[in-house]
Amino acid sequence: MKISVVTPVHNAEKFVEKAVTSALDQPEVSEMILVEDGSSDGSLDLCKILEKNYPKVHLYMHEQNSNKGAGASRNLGIRHANCEFIAFLDADDFFLENRFQKTVETFQKYPSADGVYECIGTHFYSESGKKNYLETMSWAAKEGRNILLTTVDEYISPENLFETLLVGNSGWFSGDGLTVRRSLFEKCGYFDTSLQLSQDTEMWYRMVHFGKLYPGEIKEPVAKRGVHDTNRSIIKKDLYHHRVFYWKKMMKNAVELNLGKRCTRIIILRSLDHYNHRIQKTFGIRRKVLKLLYLAFILIKNPVLIIKFLM
Repeated sequence: MKISVVTPVHNAEKFVEKAVTSALDQPEVSEMILVEDGSSDGSLDLCKILEKNYPKVHLYMHEQNSNKGAGASRNLGIRHANCEFIAFLDADDFFLENRFQKTVETFQKYPSADGVYECIGTHFYSESGKKNYLETMSWAAKEGRNILLTTVDEYISPENLFETLLVGNSGWFSGDGLTVRRSLFEKCGYFDTSLQLSQDTEMWYRMVHFGKLYPGEIKEPVAKRGVHDTNRSIIKKDLYHHRVFYWKKMMKNAVELNLGKRCTRIIILRSLDHYNHRIQKTFGIRRKVLKLLYLAFILIKNPVLIIKFLM
């Protein structure tokens, strides 16, 4: 099995070498594609050194070395990938030993599989980063979840995976634990470059909708997410702001992907919870009033959703 690992790099000078070496230690990895995304630190110079020192490392940049975001960077990396299988690794994360052992076994077990998702763990690079992460994930901790692991914690058939991920009761998977056939992108398209955050989560939903994804190692981590002071996904002001665009995209998907009534209702209600929390926190308006007002607004703006939501 030959795998191309795609890694967007933006201001990750402190971490990217660890990511690269952790990938190159895996015998299944044939190439490591770094896409330098207009960093303002020394990431570009370090990536050039890594490309020079390791024959499997290939470095790409956007035109004029501009910053276009993680989605556009992953898209560029995918288009330059040469292997049948593609895995993702963020520049501040790293693979663990035998990262793809269960991946290979799962693709052999399910020859029609378009992808395999697996468990990832958490590595704290700083105490302040740890504090921010624990605060951001406190809601999951209150539900009794192990917030140090990101995984779908039970076997879910590919046909039921989309709805299971929407509900969230069985957990989620992350890009560091995902390996897909490159042919899957012909079915589901590429990353949405209009989303600055959560463009990966939105893509995983499209992959699950169009393809067949199976669980590999879901109990023990095969990779670790690096948590530090500058993770945008744990900075609340960034997270809440960009989630607005994410839920708008998900509602658009409900129409374009012709999702069933139940999935459409879940998407609308989940978006309601997000908006209600933010507006109530700012203006102190009662949640029930907000839900009615917002529900009326999105159904009027998206008339196709009226039938799916009310029927």
